[in-house]
Amino acid sequence: MRINDYLPGLTKIEISDLPSCNNLPPLGQLPNLTHLYIGRMDSIKKIGEDLYGGTRTFPRLLELVIDEMKFLEEWNTAVSGDKDGLNMLHQIGSVKIRHCPRLRFKPRPPQCSRLEIECSDEVMLSSLGNRCQVGAAASNDLFMDCCAVPLHLWSMLRQLPCLEWLTFMDYGDLACSSPDFLRGHTSLKSLTVRHCQSIASLPERLGDLTSLELIDCKRMKTLPDTIQKLRCLDSLVISECPELVQWCKSKEMKLAHIKEIVCVLTPIVLCSLNASTTLLQIGMGYILSYVFYARCLISLQRDRRF
Repeated sequence: MRINDYLPGLTKIEISDLPSCNNLPPLGQLPNLTHLYIGRMDSIKKIGEDLYGGTRTFPRLLELVIDEMKFLEEWNTAVSGDKDGLNMLHQIGSVKIRHCPRLRFKPRPPQCSRLEIECSDEVMLSSLGNRCQVGAAASNDLFMDCCAVPLHLWSMLRQLPCLEWLTFMDYGDLACSSPDFLRGHTSLKSLTVRHCQSIASLPERLGDLTSLELIDCKRMKTLPDTIQKLRCLDSLVISECPELVQWCKSKEMKLAHIKEIVCVLTPIVLCSLNASTTLLQIGMGYILSYVFYARCLISLQRDRRF
């Protein structure tokens, strides 16, 4: 009997801490599986057909987490018999890769709405397939946390032209690393940079953003002059960047086209402000508001499992 005959109603699985296991069961054949966590399986070096179990796999999977797989080297996202070249995981809502230092995708990234990569630098160096094959249905939301690889080496980023939301956390200097890293990402609408203490500036070319968030980037003092050309930019959020907040106050004409500007200061800076500056109307019809916002509410609290 097949695994789906034994466990047809199973919706959630966690398989972890099995150091001697070197093959994964064909969980892709479970018809109602929606959440799958695979972690700390030190003998697993490759994920592929053994997990899929056939050509039709994970029909209802919403979230896949691969965590602390320090010896995992390859995730084959397509299986034998895939005649039209599409990934077999195109139904997944979210894929999270955490602490997998050796992992690379082959031949291309998993098809998912949101892709999160944390402390897994080799993923960004994956040698991927043809861009046209990937672009139409690839991830539109990429979250990167703790990556030491320079942006100009990010093969995967160049293979995701359909990105709409891009978030960097704990990364180096975006401007110095690759001044044109957004070139070709014409669909990008939202850029968020969080807790990047070494970033002093943004690249000049920012595409056609509608939303820009800069959170806890204390070295950043100004925005690029091209901010005036972002006529579609509706929202600018600045948090815990004291000098950048002051720059925004002094450059109101450069920011006059932005509908909403919210500057969130640290408690120390907030205490130095006069009460009358809590909500300050600055010319040209936009509002710059200073409010206290606890860091615990800024940082996303992500469950380590699902």
